[in-house]
Amino acid sequence: MDQPAATPVSDRVIDQPRDADGLPIPQRWWAMLTVGLAITMSVLDSSIANVALPTIAGDMAASPASAIWVVNAYQLAITITLLPLASLGEIHEYRRVYRVGLAVFTVASLACALSHSLVELTAARILQGLGAAGIISVSTALVRFIYPRARLGQAIGINAVTVSIAAAIGPTVAALILSVASWEWLFAINVPIGLFALWGVGSLPRTPRGRHRFDVLGALLNAATFGLVIVAIDGVGHHQPIVAIAAETAGAVAIGGVLVWRESHQAWPMLPIDLMRIRLFSLSLATSVCSFVAQMMAYVALPFYLQARLGRSAVETGLLMTPWPLMTAIVAPIAGWLADRVAAGMLGGVGLGVFGVGVGLLALLPGDPASADIVWRMAVCGAGFGLFQSPNNRAIINAAPRERSGGASGMLGTARLLGQTVGAALVALIFGVSGEAGATLALAVAAGIALVAALVSSLRLIGRRPRAAMEQPSRDERLPTTIAETTMPELRISTAKVCDFIEAAREVAGLVPPTTGDATTSGDDSPLMTIEDNPAEDSRRSEMHEFIAGLNIAEQVDLLALIFVGRGDFDVVEWIDAVREAEDRIADRDPDYMIGDAALSAYLGAGLEAFGKSCE
Repeated sequence: MDQPAATPVSDRVIDQPRDADGLPIPQRWWAMLTVGLAITMSVLDSSIANVALPTIAGDMAASPASAIWVVNAYQLAITITLLPLASLGEIHEYRRVYRVGLAVFTVASLACALSHSLVELTAARILQGLGAAGIISVSTALVRFIYPRARLGQAIGINAVTVSIAAAIGPTVAALILSVASWEWLFAINVPIGLFALWGVGSLPRTPRGRHRFDVLGALLNAATFGLVIVAIDGVGHHQPIVAIAAETAGAVAIGGVLVWRESHQAWPMLPIDLMRIRLFSLSLATSVCSFVAQMMAYVALPFYLQARLGRSAVETGLLMTPWPLMTAIVAPIAGWLADRVAAGMLGGVGLGVFGVGVGLLALLPGDPASADIVWRMAVCGAGFGLFQSPNNRAIINAAPRERSGGASGMLGTARLLGQTVGAALVALIFGVSGEAGATLALAVAAGIALVAALVSSLRLIGRRPRAAMEQPSRDERLPTTIAETTMPELRISTAKVCDFIEAAREVAGLVPPTTGDATTSGDDSPLMTIEDNPAEDSRRSEMHEFIAGLNIAEQVDLLALIFVGRGDFDVVEWIDAVREAEDRIADRDPDYMIGDAALSAYLGAGLEAFGKSCE
């Protein structure tokens, strides 16, 4: 009998194929190089134009107030499109969005270099920002599929180093280019690099496609909300009239309220309300925003502090600040390696604590310090931030289901941009109020925010308990673990009960035992039907509800945690985190959450396999 033709995995399932756990070497290296080059260009261009603004304004006979839109247009375009483009990545594959974003960025860079007026340059920068958003929105989601799950922390560490160094060296690179060429080359240099990166896009992994439609209205509401937020924050920093700031803020709150209400009723929300209900995700995101507020405050204030207060030259300032990104580059990969083994809350709390202390020590420098005293304090700041960033980014990405990696990646970029915008605005506000003492005060405030962020990070170590009392099953109902027994608690639900639930899940979803060896498809290779699409199975759903109701709370928690492990949300070595997340979900949501996916039986089977057990 002829076998049916195989359908490409990305065309028939939402979930990543179970046998695909990262890319093979050397494809993995090429993929990371491609991601790294594009990320470096997009992040560099967020700050590189700042240095050239006076030159650009002079060449184009524009006022400083008008020239600032060369920077603002780029930032606004990125911020308002990050989440919509991340959503497109979930629907149409991340690498497609990445490829289009990179192509647009490269063409727009050429357009910037060829601009002859401020209007042309601003329009090209808007287009360049849209391309950069396509790159940034899905870059971390791609990294999740490039590296194996067990080495995700290392991959995030590499990505974090790229972003941190690119952000830190932007002014230095701009100064070097302007010392030998005109401002047009700040943008023209992106063209050959972009073309090389486009050549490497073929090495990027194919990722699952979602079946949901793109939410056009949600994208418009998202753009309006974040656009008004950024304009209002920027208005505070530039001392706009209070009436204008109030109007912008009110508009952001009103439209944002509509956005949140609408997204909370979507199955695949563009603004990831579903992910924000995950405690680990929301705490990690809040920590990220606070950390980038503190980082940007320090970055903006330090040149003024070193030159105006300590009397150092511009060249000396650049050299004295170099240990910061250098230590971040050294520590971040190590932190990424640790993140695969140590809780993010602990690493993040320690890292931000060290970072806050370093910034505080800079604020307390004497009036005429030795260069060595400045250098080691900068190194402390860089080491602390490097220790924090990789584990925190990993926690954000890993807290989201793999099919929601785009939403998590988009929020990661949004948190960074929002934090940096707030930080820069706060420094401008402090300078306007405090005058000459503004740089010192800004550093002190940055240190305080970093220490608050360290506290928020540490909250991730405190696990919430379910509202109902945890009941302990009898010893003979517990599933013994194998090698994991020395590092995690035993399962509190028996293998037999898990297998009974798997069988019930198969019947409800209309699945039969696979004949093709693919645990995520039905026997005839047809696409999976979600339970919600099959209302005729309500009686079977009721049986599953009764089955869950017959379990005690401890068994329900471990059953849901097994689903998380089988789905790839957590590794088996992260069992404690999986259990805590399951406790939160069961405390906050209907038990129907456990039976809403047609691939449930495959998830549970894979979860049992992680413990060396099966239903055979």
